Amino acid sequence: MIDQDVNDIFEFEKNIAKYHWTNDEQRARFNETVRTTVGNLSFTFNTTFDFTDYVRRCYLLGNVTLQDTDIVAVSEVEYLNNISLILKQASPRTIQNYIVWRFIMGATSLMSQQIRNIRQRFDRIFHGTNAERPRDVECGSLTNAYMGFAVSKLYIKKYFDENALNESIEMINNIQNTFLEMLNESTWMDAESKAKTMNQHIGYPDYLGSDNNTKLENDYAEKSFQLLRKPVDKNGWGDYSAPSVVNAFYEPSKNQISFPAGILQTPFFNKDAPKYLNYGGKH
Repeated sequence: MIDQDVNDIFEFEKNIAKYHWTNDEQRARFNETVRTTVGNLSFTFNTTFDFTDYVRRCYLLGNVTLQDTDIVAVSEVEYLNNISLILKQASPRTIQNYIVWRFIMGATSLMSQQIRNIRQRFDRIFHGTNAERPRDVECGSLTNAYMGFAVSKLYIKKYFDENALNESIEMINNIQNTFLEMLNESTWMDAESKAKTMNQHIGYPDYLGSDNNTKLENDYAEKSFQLLRKPVDKNGWGDYSAPSVVNAFYEPSKNQISFPAGILQTPFFNKDAPKYLNYGGKH
């Protein structure tokens, strides 16, 4: 029975994989996003799966009741239709086993060494990896992923050099001003577009540098579904750019650049180094 269950799960996921596109195929496709409403969501799909009920139930987890007039943006309608057909043809047992399998696979890093050893053997065959990351690295990465802003507050207080922040702000402002000078010389962009200001996130949000934890606690207590009924904070720091992240970002939809505190350190940035090294980058 177990062998049959495993084979059924494998065939189920293989069928799903048939409708995945490669990165090249994805880039070559036209934007298939469909804009509709919650009330019309079920009519968007030629399927027996009740997407309207599914979305409503998801938002109820955050105590948010969707209205029929709420706007929904649906990407990859063709893919969702195909997956709906696969779900319809699969047995409830296969779907249940698949959900459990996926849940366990996603949580193995949190389990005992015995379970992690099994996952390691799987990854060695499936991905070609030979060893799991050291436990302290795994735990640190997981904590930073889920509690990035809380970790950032500790990092800023103990390790971050405020002089590096001031130096980086000056450097980024210089780069941005030079970019704007070049932009103003262009002829293909209208004056209104040129006048729009690029937002900056440099270092960390001010509230992380204070001793008041109210804002931080409220952010973690708030469910993401509840954001639906709140105004969009176009200047807010998203979860993807917690200050402890060692990376930098540009978000086109907000015209926003982010240089978190985590990257304002050696070898990426050094306040005591000659300016040309920080401007040009070190490899």
